[in-house]
Amino acid sequence: MINTINPMILGVPTGNMQERWLSILSFLEMNLDITGREYSVKVPYSQIIKEIRFFTSAGMPASVVDGKVDLAFTGLDRLRESGKEKEVELIAQFNIGKKLDRAVDVILFHSGDKKLSELMSKWTITIYSEYPNITLDEVQGHFPRHVLNIIWSPEDEDKVDRFKKNVLIYPSDGGTESKVTHEEYDFGVCVAETRKTAEDNGLIIDAILLVSPQVLIARKRNSLETVFAEAVAEAISRNTERLLWLKFNVDSKATLDKVLEFIPSVKSPTINHRADGEFAVETLIPKTSFFDTYMKLLLLKEASGITTEKVGFASRVFINPCETIAA
Repeated sequence: MINTINPMILGVPTGNMQERWLSILSFLEMNLDITGREYSVKVPYSQIIKEIRFFTSAGMPASVVDGKVDLAFTGLDRLRESGKEKEVELIAQFNIGKKLDRAVDVILFHSGDKKLSELMSKWTITIYSEYPNITLDEVQGHFPRHVLNIIWSPEDEDKVDRFKKNVLIYPSDGGTESKVTHEEYDFGVCVAETRKTAEDNGLIIDAILLVSPQVLIARKRNSLETVFAEAVAEAISRNTERLLWLKFNVDSKATLDKVLEFIPSVKSPTINHRADGEFAVETLIPKTSFFDTYMKLLLLKEASGITTEKVGFASRVFINPCETIAA
């Protein structure tokens, strides 16, 4: 089976998440030669992922269904909005956004300049939405006395029964926050990486309609897609900006016990008892803990010769093996 792998085409979204995903793929040593606005790029030396193709996140579910890519990254929000959830396999979810390591929120909001009670009392309420289908599915409970309508065209607006209370959902073509702030629409629906960003712009969040992680989708699920998802998850968790691999020697079991009391390991340290009676220690630590950890090691034994190099998913930091740490 391993010798008969059919190389796959991977879809990576353009826009906000493109840089983040390419950075994550680089942790897997999938280094791509991207010089401009390429629509596709070959993956050198790989017999598993032969090519990466770039599509908008909104268009990615259709690209998987149509066979333009075998598997792809996109947002759960875009998968839900596309209506193609039942036509693809959801392989994995990743709690990341453009900058933060968390899923983003699809929010319903209104301008802080307007009172919610005044908006809710209107006969016709307007919503400017980046996700019309999600909005239709999720906001009915917030407007129980109104009939919900998506206005895709002027003809749809003409069909609205004006003798009933209505919520008119208009698809957003951009500038959602601005158009709600300037009172062109009563409410807006958009994605927010942090709630503070919306609040800082004078918006009042009325509801979180969807928590949207990034997802890996495919036309069909098999072991290769599953293993690829595991590799991606490992690359995300071992981001070089957050973890360091620390390696050093200690002179005795007594010193080792003291070190283990303060080493903030992500996983259990690897400890090897050397032939000369000393102990070799390797451990993965949060990068933010490195300074304090290193200073404590220096208090046990003055060490020198720090070098770093990228190894796998983390930076590797060596305390010169000639400088054994002793209590």
